Parts: sequence; C-alpha cells; structure tokens
Amino acid sequence: MIDVYKYSILKDVGLIIQYHQNNITKERMKQLKSNIINDKDFNPKFGFIVDIRKAKVNLTENELLEYGNWVNENLKLTGLMRLVLLTSTPDHVTKTIIFSLNENISPLQYKTFSTLAASVKWLNIDLENLDFIEKEIEILSTP
Repeated sequence: MIDVYKYSILKDVGLIIQYHQNNITKERMKQLKSNIINDKDFNPKFGFIVDIRKAKVNLTENELLEYGNWVNENLKLTGLMRLVLLTSTPDHVTKTIIFSLNENISPLQYKTFSTLAASVKWLNIDLENLDFIEKEIEILSTP
C-alpha cells in the first residue's frame, strides 16, 4: 500500500485539510506541514483538519513530543489558532492525547474528533459545506 501525504486548501470554505493514509512518519509529516505553511494560499485564520482516520501512526511517544514541539515552533509564527485531529481508532486517540499533553503547543487550540461533522462544527465552518469537504477528502485519499 502506498503511503499518502496530501493536503488541500479550500479558500472558499476557510479550511485546510492535511490528509494521511497508511504509514505516518515524523519526517514526512514535517515535510507536508512545511509545504502547507509555505503554500501561497495558506491562511492562518482558516480552520485546519489533520485527517489520520486511514493512517497508521508509527511514531514513538518521544517522536510525538518532538513533532509537537516542531509544530508549535512553526505554526506559532503563522498565527494558526485552531486545529482538529480527525481519528478513527483508540490507538489514534492515545497518540493524540500524547501529542496534546505537550504543553508547548499553546496558544494553538486543538481537539480530537472521530467524525468530520463534529470537526467542521468545532471549527465554526458552516455544515452546508460538509458534502464538499467529504468529496475533497475522497479526492485526497486517491494515491
């Protein structure tokens, strides 16, 4: 299976989607996050969803903490304030709890959800956009 690391910036919706499928590694996640931050359409006022529902998180607790520090250092400079981790398994929830215990990630507000609708609602994005967002994630899931 091919590892998928993709993103989409939905300017009309005010949303950034970071999508992962299969194996996740710290270095590839950092590269993707860098690409997003450096994209000309990146806007820190947009909501941000990291979708790991179809991914296997292959990071140790230490790597998760290191990645959390890196995210903090790089996102704090952009002013990004709201991020959702979209998960599907208890293992994902455990990994996101470790990520969230990293106190260095403030003032970034982040939550973990298992449904796209709850994620979109928490990000204050109109639920009328839900079908469009689901279709965009489906496109991202194609290797």
